[in-house]
Amino acid sequence: MQILGRGLCIADLYNMSIRTIPRMVSISDLQRKARQIFEELDDAEPTLVLSRNRTVGVVLKPNIYEELMDELEDIYIGERLEKLVQESSESDFEDWDSVKQELFKDE
Repeated sequence: MQILGRGLCIADLYNMSIRTIPRMVSISDLQRKARQIFEELDDAEPTLVLSRNRTVGVVLKPNIYEELMDELEDIYIGERLEKLVQESSESDFEDWDSVKQELFKDE
């Protein structure tokens, strides 16, 4: 299986390309049947909220939202770290053996 950037593989791209159409609800249905709509939220897919056939919002289960935020944070941290490494010179780093000795010198 061929691995692509950011931990994706070709199978992931294939699965993304054949996604099902997300669930959609009108904003008026959301106003009238909010409890039912929230109870029926899918564990993996968003529910799109439409007004005059245009998406005006997206509803997700809290755990899905938290997972998305965690992934975004990981991407941001990774990109920031990559930039810092690229901007650093070799003298800014210490070899692992020296760091290990310093960390575990009292043991």
